[in-house]
Amino acid sequence: MASERAGLSPPAVAGIAIGSGAVAVALTVVTWRYLVRQPVLPMVDLDVYRQAGRDVLAGRPVYVDDPHRLVFTYPPFAAVLAVATTPFGRWSGQAVWSLATAAATVGVVGLSFRSALGRAGRWWPVALGVLGAFALLTHPMVEHVFYGQINVFLVLACLLDLLAVTPRRVRGALVGVASAVKLTPALFGIHLWLAGRRREAASAAVAAGACTLVAWVLLPDDSVAYWTRELARTERIAGSLDYTSNQSLLGVASRVLPEALARPAWLVTAGVVAVVGLQRARRAEHADDALGAAALVGLVAFLVSPISWIHHGVWLLPALGAGPSPGRGRRRRRGDPPAAPPLVGVGPVGPRSPAGGTRCGHAERLRAGRAGPGAHTPGPPTRHDGIRSRERAL
Repeated sequence: MASERAGLSPPAVAGIAIGSGAVAVALTVVTWRYLVRQPVLPMVDLDVYRQAGRDVLAGRPVYVDDPHRLVFTYPPFAAVLAVATTPFGRWSGQAVWSLATAAATVGVVGLSFRSALGRAGRWWPVALGVLGAFALLTHPMVEHVFYGQINVFLVLACLLDLLAVTPRRVRGALVGVASAVKLTPALFGIHLWLAGRRREAASAAVAAGACTLVAWVLLPDDSVAYWTRELARTERIAGSLDYTSNQSLLGVASRVLPEALARPAWLVTAGVVAVVGLQRARRAEHADDALGAAALVGLVAFLVSPISWIHHGVWLLPALGAGPSPGRGRRRRRGDPPAAPPLVGVGPVGPRSPAGGTRCGHAERLRAGRAGPGAHTPGPPTRHDGIRSRERAL
């Protein structure tokens, strides 16, 4: 049999089949509900990447203010990588992206639960599959699949470096590449430096600089536009920072404080959270709890970022496995709290937002696009404005 030639016993094959089946069922439920039957445009962020890739190939500007198209808000290197999405059609691209997202989610879960999976013995594939299915049904991952987001791939890249899975001579480079794709992972590079992993922090900085330089050579005009103008224009991403689905500290401040006080309050609270969180992550790292440190850095990044949509909560997935566990954090003293308690909640497949909507503020505004021109938000074109414009054209 092929399994015997591959060195797999029948129980191992059965375990892999059951685990893969669990992930497949969860992915099917999510994609059927939110991609096949969803009444609004699915995987709009994947459309953003594909459009950026087409712009790069055609020599058009990537960063444009056009209410009739979606807004690309990532660094120029992400636009270079987005060229890889252009060969796929809409449905084939969504299928490939969904499968890749599921695989990356399983990878993140596997790294986050390594010690627990090791105790599962020969049934570890079943345990991994069940945990992966569980992760796919969390609120952040449901939205991640629905929007066709990229964050779970960046989380996996950062974990591979922080948990010392990558070869020592290149360790840190994945954090750097991820930082060139999206700025959030740069906080992991800062953590590496503060935790005394200076060589890896330097590798991250060199990799990020090299990727940014490549993008600058290939897209000089777009690079100038991004780093001198677009980076500071958060309104292009959110339109309004007080959207319910913006779960960052700035989003909370914008909802509960007057506009004049919101940003100063955010700067103060974000500074405190960053200092305390990175200090705790450093302590966790020195206690041989690299996973707890990664979970804490992910939480800090989620909170201090100006805009953190609910699907950005995938940065908290490592916290699911960062609770007390034998064999992890060996120098932790009895009675000490875990470095990062589990912080990711699980919602039903159709989670409801705090505002009472049927998923999150994003979907509410997406559906609002069907109400006609009166539903259009005035002001500069934003990601949501572009989506609404496309919805009205359908």
